[in-house]
Amino acid sequence: MEEKKDFYIVVTQTGTILSRIVKLFTGRPYSHCSVSFDGGLTDMRSFGRLIPRNPFVAGYVHENRLAGVFLVFYKTRCRVYHARVSPEQYARARAVAAVFDRDPAAYKFNYIGIVCNAFGIAFHSGNRYFCSQFVAKVLHESGIHRTDKDYSLARPYDFYDMDGFELIYEGLLREYDPAAGRAV
Repeated sequence: MEEKKDFYIVVTQTGTILSRIVKLFTGRPYSHCSVSFDGGLTDMRSFGRLIPRNPFVAGYVHENRLAGVFLVFYKTRCRVYHARVSPEQYARARAVAAVFDRDPAAYKFNYIGIVCNAFGIAFHSGNRYFCSQFVAKVLHESGIHRTDKDYSLARPYDFYDMDGFELIYEGLLREYDPAAGRAV
């Protein structure tokens, strides 16, 4: 039997003006989400800020808990969810991300889609995504978690209590200890 692979979903709240607006609108504590292929959270993928201090320049991003937007916004709070997935599911999730990695500049942030999402309206626009839409796509296309919900209607809180995932940490992202799954 093949050994299971570790897969992570990270939901965050940076405390930026934009994230506080999302939090106010949803009434939920976290406004952003990413997938991670490593327990150290140094290989996360999502759609978000390309320039940490500029919320209007956004697209497909590689995130690292110790760099970029999370370094600038060092008081970022998070929840880290972990699942053991099959090697096939893990490889498919990596393959979905690899499509975006081939030409990251071809993918833009789905600003209209996120507004439509707020009103429960499904909206797709070619190569445009927002964070939870991307995470839902990775989960669905890899077979890690499938739902009938349209990707463009996914929200960060949809990933809180998914079957097969365990909450392993909640607190400041900078204090996450990858070895123990808790604050240092």
